[in-house]
Amino acid sequence: MKKLIARFHDLAAIPVFKKDSPALLVHRLHSFSPETNFDRLSSTEKNLYATVLIEVKPDAPGLPEEIIDQTYAKLIDYVSRGVAAYVHFDLPYRLCLETPVTESPVSIPPQDPDAWWVKAINATEALKAYQSRSSEKIKIAVIDTGILHSHPDLDDFGNGGIAQDFTALEWVDSKFQERSIRSIPFSDKGSVDKGDYEYHGTHVAGIIGAILNEGTQVYTTGIAHQETLLNLRAWGTGKPSDASLAIVIRHAATTLGARVINASWGRSMADCFGESSAVEDVIQSASCDHGVVFVCAAGNKGEEIGNFVPARSEYAITVGSIAPGPAGKFIRHPGSNFGAKVIGAPGDSILSLDSMNQYALRSLTGTSMAAPFVAGLAARMLASNPNLIDAENPGNTALTILGAIVKNATGLSASEKIGLGIIDVDRTLGLAPSPNPGI
Repeated sequence: MKKLIARFHDLAAIPVFKKDSPALLVHRLHSFSPETNFDRLSSTEKNLYATVLIEVKPDAPGLPEEIIDQTYAKLIDYVSRGVAAYVHFDLPYRLCLETPVTESPVSIPPQDPDAWWVKAINATEALKAYQSRSSEKIKIAVIDTGILHSHPDLDDFGNGGIAQDFTALEWVDSKFQERSIRSIPFSDKGSVDKGDYEYHGTHVAGIIGAILNEGTQVYTTGIAHQETLLNLRAWGTGKPSDASLAIVIRHAATTLGARVINASWGRSMADCFGESSAVEDVIQSASCDHGVVFVCAAGNKGEEIGNFVPARSEYAITVGSIAPGPAGKFIRHPGSNFGAKVIGAPGDSILSLDSMNQYALRSLTGTSMAAPFVAGLAARMLASNPNLIDAENPGNTALTILGAIVKNATGLSASEKIGLGIIDVDRTLGLAPSPNPGI
């Protein structure tokens, strides 16, 4: 069923709208304390607090679809009074995965240190054990289908990691009831571990933070295997809405202290009406107000990213997928979205952890797999240089991180349409002077 998300420029207009709209339920997406000083909030924070979700009451007379359409037209008429509105379908987001998640795991020896993707991103030194220079481990939020945090190759989650389930968020008193979020300390891992029945989140987590376990020996290491992963489960039986994902991102940035967020999901703007997105608002706030580096998948339609959210956001690092090409070179995967602001990382038949079999790897393809390589690299950059982002005035963190990455990236031909080239992990981290092999 259609629902509306409206961003009111004037907070005082919200109760007026509710009074004038008896057939509607108006839910505030972001709660705030009574003592909040709105004069001191940034424009992006004001947008978040003034954003509401609108739906039709169950007992409202008339057809819900018609009521929503009429309400949308009514909101458009309010523009001169300071109200901005846009419409979304309830469940628009999809995992950025090229191959089915039901693909079988493969029982094989440990990941080959000479695997094509290690060469493609020049990560040999980075995958070795390292010591973080940061006084605190960098927190990387994985907003996904959940992570099997009892997996033995994810033991380093114990360093301050938590698991939270956002699939059962409830509306209470016209606000998202954040107290309904279940927080699972990793010290209790296994006892209440819901697992990851879609396989996707655990696979993504392995690329970022898996550690070699002598008992399983199914993997080498993730790019940021000494940092802390936050397991934020946003997918249940269906796809999450624009509103609920905005809540998860804001919670990771403001409450959990995430420094990096990985989002291996997205949607086309064709899935909704309007020209804006609550997710885009909260990404901007996370970057400019809280210094969070937001990394997302470009998508797997083989199209330009300008019509995809969150890939199109100027406050996100957007990652496209590369694959092995002829003569030892690397190319854009044919299914990967592309664009001038897209950075490339491996996304073709990537082996990582499997949530259903801890003694096997799973092979998956898509920009979902490419994004966590860059999220892990961003975390390593922050661990090596904690002052890389100004805590007092972070600005556009995506541009700050990309500036350092692109300086060391290996270019692709213009025909590949990955405008910023391929990440070079070792060079970016100052671990190796040599350029990427095979290009």
